[in-house]
Amino acid sequence: MGMPVWWDLQTSDALFSQIHGKPRPSASSVFADGDELYMAITNVCEMPAVTLPTGFTVEKIRDAAGFAAWATTANRIMFSGYPDVHPIHHYGWCENGNMHCYACYDGETIAAIASVLDNDGICSLEFVATEAAYRRRGLAKAVCAAAVREAFACGARIITLRAIGKGTGALYAALGFTAYNHAL
Repeated sequence: MGMPVWWDLQTSDALFSQIHGKPRPSASSVFADGDELYMAITNVCEMPAVTLPTGFTVEKIRDAAGFAAWATTANRIMFSGYPDVHPIHHYGWCENGNMHCYACYDGETIAAIASVLDNDGICSLEFVATEAAYRRRGLAKAVCAAAVREAFACGARIITLRAIGKGTGALYAALGFTAYNHAL
C-alpha cells in the first residue's frame, strides 16, 4: 500500500485462536492504566478545547527542512536516535498527503511532535512524543489536538491510535478518543 497499516488482530475469535493457538479469554471492557489500547474518535466535536501553554506554538510541517527536523526529533525521542523515520526519504509521504506532521515549538526548539497518517479519510494518530525537558506541560495534548482538528477539517472520517504505556490512554481519552479494544 505504500504506507503503514494497523490491523486490530484481536477482533475475530477465529483469528485470535489461529494467531495465539488458544481460544480468546473472555473480553473485558474495563481497561487498566498501562494496557495497550486501541482507541478511536469519529468526530472533532467529541474533542474538548485544549489550551496551549504561553510561549509555545503548534505548526504543521510544510517543507523538507521542517520534516527533517521533525523526523530527527521523532527518532531521538522514540527510537534512541535510530533513523526509523528517514529525514529525507520519508518526506514523500508528506508531499503526497499520506502523512501530516505537526510540531509544538518553544521558540525555534521542537518540544513535542505528532502526525496523522491518512488513507483516504481513514486516519491514524502516530509518532506522538515530547522531549523529556518539556513533559507534563500539556504539549503532547496540544499538538495532538491540532493534528486531529485539521484531519477532520480535511475530511477524516475516523482517527484511530494505539496507546501504549502508563498514562497514554488517559491522555487520548482527555482528547475524546474512546477505547474499543486492548491487547490481551
